[in-house]
Amino acid sequence: MVAKSNQFHLVIEEYDKLNDKHITESDIKDYLESNESIVFYCFILHDSDTKDDGTLVRKHYHIVVQLNNSYSKSTLVNDIVAKLFVNRAIVSSRKIKDFVLSVQYLIHKNDKDKYQYAIFDIWTNDTNEEFKILYESVSSYEIDIDYLITLVNKSSDLSSIYKELGLKKARTYRGIIMDLWKDKNLII
Repeated sequence: MVAKSNQFHLVIEEYDKLNDKHITESDIKDYLESNESIVFYCFILHDSDTKDDGTLVRKHYHIVVQLNNSYSKSTLVNDIVAKLFVNRAIVSSRKIKDFVLSVQYLIHKNDKDKYQYAIFDIWTNDTNEEFKILYESVSSYEIDIDYLITLVNKSSDLSSIYKELGLKKARTYRGIIMDLWKDKNLII
């Protein structure tokens, strides 16, 4: 009997050499949005990972999905291959043992020796409370501009700002934050 699960961590290479095709964030998002079995997703493009010798690893997407029913890994992978028109060799999957750790891995939250991706680079349908709990630290979505100015001025990098705000607020106020960040860095 094939083991099934309703939570998977997928990795898809950004470039399919066999089909000479780049997979875009829009391709991934469109697939995830159109698959009615997926109740939650979040994904990120890893484009800054390095090997031990310092060379860049091939660009790839990490995708965490939660499905409405249990599926085998091969069923999910075969569906991705068919819908994205990509080579099976560039798609891998594993069942998730710890959902929270899988989501945190998207930004290498618990592996400080790896490149630290910013939370605002994560794409998600953001309907799962577990995802919100991981990153939300401010409860209201109304933000005082003075609070944003203080936050930007005390922060040494953008990712710390986004971690403190949480994903939804960070996306909502990204333009203001970027303007404040540019102003701060011109002054320094």
